Amino acid sequence: MLVGATSTVGGAVLRQAQRDARVSRVFAPIRRPLLPHAKLEIPLVDFEHLIAGLPVRSAL
Repeated sequence: MLVGATSTVGGAVLRQAQRDARVSRVFAPIRRPLLPHAKLEIPLVDFEHLIAGLPVRSAL
């Protein structure tokens, strides 16, 4: 799972993963579309609604 695939750093990580033979699949939930790739699963996610429906838990 790659979060932040549309950012500068995330995009670089995504390109490396796509070129790496050891990586068979990348799951990257995103807010805006990416170019398709055979290894890439790219569900568009509305993070505002996703987060609103989740219970809040403290890590402390």
